[in-house]
Amino acid sequence: MYQETKKIIIKEINIKKVVRRMNDIIIQDNEIERYESSFNYGEFEVENEEKEFFIEKEKRLINLGHQVIKTTLEIGKELSEVQDKISSKNKNNGMFFAWFENLGLKKDYVYREINRWKMFEKYKIPTIAEASTRTIKFLIQNSDKIAEEEIEEILEIPTDASKKIKVIKENIETKKESVVSPELEIKLINQKIDNYFDKIDKLELRRKELEKRIFIKKD
Repeated sequence: MYQETKKIIIKEINIKKVVRRMNDIIIQDNEIERYESSFNYGEFEVENEEKEFFIEKEKRLINLGHQVIKTTLEIGKELSEVQDKISSKNKNNGMFFAWFENLGLKKDYVYREINRWKMFEKYKIPTIAEASTRTIKFLIQNSDKIAEEEIEEILEIPTDASKKIKVIKENIETKKESVVSPELEIKLINQKIDNYFDKIDKLELRRKELEKRIFIKKD
């Protein structure tokens, strides 16, 4: 009998949704030992021998995808552990920067992957490995303004992230507009008053010009 902690059993996996279905895979070293395809090969009159070939490729692709996710997340994990180690010794002398730069790593990449790992630690969603740089940056910068349910939705389906982020941005802007301090509101009112006075002055000038024309016409 397989040990549950060391085996992965995946059911009903569609080859077209390999990456998206990575949520069903636990991040660990073992490959898939038992795999059941949900693709309807009978519909395409595929014979058993060919079917075995395709199913083996499905399994192989799932394993490769698993390895990509695992590697991506582990890079962030290793970088995070080094950063924590240096911070614990109060070495704020640029050692961490010099260390990863010596490996040929760029600052933006390093901190992006650290943030990716930290988010994975919190939400345990493997598809965070696919999230774009913009998505990770946006979620980190606005984590206090976004509901956890919304963050999880974005991380679960990274390909739809841009659409969801656009909606969230609009909601954040709406909230900003609706929450105004008394001081700011007074400032806005004064600006409106000034604008009205400017309009009144312009209207006064226009009226005088018209009156002058009427006076000249009468003469």
